[in-house]
Amino acid sequence: MNKRSLWAVTLLIMAVTIAACRPQAPVPPAASTPAAAPPVQQTPSKPAPSAQSPDDIAWNKVLEAARKEGVVTAYSFSLTGDIAKAAIEAFQNRYGIKLDVVGGVGATLAERIKTENNAKKYVADTFDTAVNGIIPIKELGLLVNLKDLPALKEKNVWLLEPVMDPAEGTMLQIRLTYQTTVINTTLVKPDAEPKSFLDFLDPKWKGKKLASAPPRVSWPLVYLNIAIPDIISESYLRSLGKQELLMVTTMRDEATAVARGDALAVVSTSLSTVDALVRSGAPLKAVVMKEGTISANPAVSVLKNAPHPNAARVFANWWLSPEGQTAVNKAMGVPNVRKDVPDFSSEGTRIKPVKLLPLDEEANRLTAKYVAEGRVDKWLGVDVK
Repeated sequence: MNKRSLWAVTLLIMAVTIAACRPQAPVPPAASTPAAAPPVQQTPSKPAPSAQSPDDIAWNKVLEAARKEGVVTAYSFSLTGDIAKAAIEAFQNRYGIKLDVVGGVGATLAERIKTENNAKKYVADTFDTAVNGIIPIKELGLLVNLKDLPALKEKNVWLLEPVMDPAEGTMLQIRLTYQTTVINTTLVKPDAEPKSFLDFLDPKWKGKKLASAPPRVSWPLVYLNIAIPDIISESYLRSLGKQELLMVTTMRDEATAVARGDALAVVSTSLSTVDALVRSGAPLKAVVMKEGTISANPAVSVLKNAPHPNAARVFANWWLSPEGQTAVNKAMGVPNVRKDVPDFSSEGTRIKPVKLLPLDEEANRLTAKYVAEGRVDKWLGVDVK
């Protein structure tokens, strides 16, 4: 190898050596995905407030249990014939719960309840009749408190307090049963209409111009004596008896006698017995006396040993609701206990009392005592047998 070639090789080796020894430029690190941020600690959120109140939740549980029970048995003085059919259809359509009605006279049904209770063979869930007929069942401790029913929490809708016994809440008034004077409009002209119970002591009403049933059958005179004893006193009733009253058997006979013209008026009678006659065209008119109008009201209760306790409560509550008041009382043609439901009595018996004389529990108990004793019968001069 000549010197020129040797020198070239030497230069090449030196260049390679220098390049190998030169520091390398740092390689930029590969782009990395940013680290995820640490999770934010979430404060557990409060559950959304329920749209239902505790009362609503409790009542929904009653409804659920009632539907499982599937039936309610009503021992009823009020629900008969077409009235019972209307109630059964409306209640079952509303809740899908069967309504069985055992109809009858209040006293008879009360005795049946007592017998079943003694035998511990319970059938009745609810019992409705005149308050006088329910009180003996209450005194045996066989009724439950109903003051928690939703209908009773409504305000400013009642024509009168729906709970007959506010302390215990066992008897709920289901309709108004007005008792007032009824006249024959053909025989008694407008200017001769009585305005006070005291008017009936006038000699012009003497001589069988007034019809009355013995208070053992028809109680309005007894109610009046209890409600306004300062006016319908023993002295008043003795004087009334001297007016030679036309004595009939029942309250319906009173209205029928006046409609026929056998008497000009009846001092006080139940308008529910008059209504059908008015609807048929009888010349009868209800007249409001200035002393006030009695409202002796039937009530419904739930039995302590009811086989279907939840369905029983639902039924009692429904009866006080606008739907129940409409279904039953429209079929009966009577006024309601609520302001937001129409008065279904006919024009001839529809009245607006100047003063309502409701009877409380004690007054009803006293009324029953007076009737049993025949007290007012004796004052009227009627033989008590």
